[in-house]
Amino acid sequence: MCPSPINSKGIQKKPTDVGLEKWRLIALQFTGRCIHCEKIIPKGKKAEWFKGVGVRHEKCAQLYIESKKLEYNAIMSLLIDDNQSASKFAKEAFDLYPYHESEFYKLGDYLFDTNEFRKAIQMYDKILKNNPTSYVVLLDKGAAFSWINEGAKAMKCYKLALKSKPNDIEALDRIQSHYSLIGQHSKSIKILRKILRLKPKDPSVYMQKLANAYYTIGDFENALKTNKKLSAVTSHPIYTMLDREDYLIRLIDEEHSEKDVLSKINKHLKNDDSVFIDLIMLRFYHRFDKERESEVIYKKIKELKPANDYQIVKKSNFYLHTKSYTKCIEFCKEHLDNKKTKPHMLYIMALAHSQKKDYPGAIKSLTALIESNKEANIETPNEIFNLLAENLERTNAFDLALGGSEMVLKNSYGRNKEALQRIIRLLKKTGRESQTMPYLENFHKINHI
Repeated sequence: MCPSPINSKGIQKKPTDVGLEKWRLIALQFTGRCIHCEKIIPKGKKAEWFKGVGVRHEKCAQLYIESKKLEYNAIMSLLIDDNQSASKFAKEAFDLYPYHESEFYKLGDYLFDTNEFRKAIQMYDKILKNNPTSYVVLLDKGAAFSWINEGAKAMKCYKLALKSKPNDIEALDRIQSHYSLIGQHSKSIKILRKILRLKPKDPSVYMQKLANAYYTIGDFENALKTNKKLSAVTSHPIYTMLDREDYLIRLIDEEHSEKDVLSKINKHLKNDDSVFIDLIMLRFYHRFDKERESEVIYKKIKELKPANDYQIVKKSNFYLHTKSYTKCIEFCKEHLDNKKTKPHMLYIMALAHSQKKDYPGAIKSLTALIESNKEANIETPNEIFNLLAENLERTNAFDLALGGSEMVLKNSYGRNKEALQRIIRLLKKTGRESQTMPYLENFHKINHI
């Protein structure tokens, strides 16, 4: 989280909560500076002293000790989920002693994580009053405003953070994300290109965002060019190929001239996987009603014996899309030893089981996928947990489905509509309709965002 507090001169302050009862009251032999309020204490004045820490006014010491008690009360309130009392104690503590920034930053973040965004903003404001250029607090305050749909205020915070730390990639990314959210994609693209010029630690993240931004505005040429560059640096080449497939398919569907489409896709299919080329051409032939050519390629894909990871993924997808669910499951099981394709195989298996109405089989595959991701230190997306909850509901495991949906809701700061709808439905199914009101209010709120 936040490091030790920084004083007005930009120097990291030493911890002040050591030996609260062991400070010595002395007459200063030299002029000193109070470690709390940073004001000068003249030579000869009485002050508290602790070796290796510094000196402080008696009054400042008393205020600090009282504020620590209030801070303790705030933390205890958080532990029992009494956010209102926590906010009250934290406010009183900060009003009394506004200098230990890191402790209050933690409290602000706790309020943020429990969806108490307005209370978190109040806490961040207390910190910013004493340290108006705190980069990390400005970013978090901006994020809190974003979650309550106050984009202009969020943007103001992000720009202040950027001013505090020029050319900072995190602040720039927050700004471009905001532009993307409100549909100003050209501004988002401009900032993403700037981020890439700044040579971020992991350029693939921003290349992916840039390619998707081009794709969103229908600039398929630049989306494909960016995707090609991404393929040279990404650690997920299969998914990069799947994205390129989507871009080319959209290009085929958007164009009206057969000749123009063929010219464009041929330009982007040089040196590509043979199966990748076949799949793109299959879409092209379908688009322009070339049945004989479509049948030839369809037969090739049906008889395909995969020779690489991409082909394994596409073959599993082929079985799923042609509703050959039993073959799909068997094929996926055969390739579970391949670490690179295992997550996709488990996911496709779960979908195939679910389509066969074998919900316990789907649950087993999804649970294995979640465990596999955990072992590989990969974050499982909410989509998977929602799919698990959906299959649990179909087996009448309502409490487990409810628990999974609650987790998705927490991970999405209360904004996942699918999870919200399921929670409301399950509470009604299990005779707990009286508990639906806060979820209904949340659902109607986010529907207007």
